[in-house]
Amino acid sequence: MGKGKGVEFTTRLETKECADAFEELMQSSRSGFGKLIGGVTFEPPEASSNPRDSLDPPTYEVVAHCPRNRFNKYAGYGIHMYVYDLGDRRRVVLARRAAGYADIPAAEATMRKVLDGFRRLDDSLTAEV
Repeated sequence: MGKGKGVEFTTRLETKECADAFEELMQSSRSGFGKLIGGVTFEPPEASSNPRDSLDPPTYEVVAHCPRNRFNKYAGYGIHMYVYDLGDRRRVVLARRAAGYADIPAAEATMRKVLDGFRRLDDSLTAEV
């Protein structure tokens, strides 16, 4: 997947199916140790202060926090998912935000697992890294 911070793909899955798949894939992508130290929490992303972001708002957006420890969900990394409805297809954007340099490899591995999971669910998926 390279050193980029995100990946974008189109899928024929419905928005709700994307949301359900993301939650399930994020939960299953954490290692046993990752589940033990904090699991995954889901919440809406922070509102953007950029007025241009309101020009094309996503149909659905969520961030999954993968904490480094159970006491601070923001120490670790977060995987953001934005879904845009294009009619017969959905454009999905996955992006990572790591708290520290050491968290980047784990975030990249999780994004790879989530993308692979979406590929298993939809063989027509087209991805751009």
